[in-house]
Amino acid sequence: KKRSHDVRNYYAANRIEGKGKGYLPLGPRKDSWNIFEKIKSDPNFTMKPSSQRQFAFNAVFSKDTNEGRAILANIIEEERTETSLPIFTSIADKWTRDVNSPRTAQLPTYKY
Repeated sequence: KKRSHDVRNYYAANRIEGKGKGYLPLGPRKDSWNIFEKIKSDPNFTMKPSSQRQFAFNAVFSKDTNEGRAILANIIEEERTETSLPIFTSIADKWTRDVNSPRTAQLPTYKY
């Protein structure tokens, strides 16, 4: 079955000592992708060019879902003060099934 959402790969060659290049596979949460598809179905929807977007990139994930994501969270935190690019982050320590619960630190879908 063909997936309806894509996956992006990012790597930081200067962060993996002695192992060469590596990458951290990231992709959208299924619930956020479904919301995005609904928004795109509006006849008035237009995708802004990247130069007009509020953020250069975003990082919305939970550290405990993958060892690579915990590493990425540390990289983002360390590099955050090194860049002038606007970055949106919502990084939870623990994943929970119900992201819209007030008891989780995850970003609720209605705040996207």
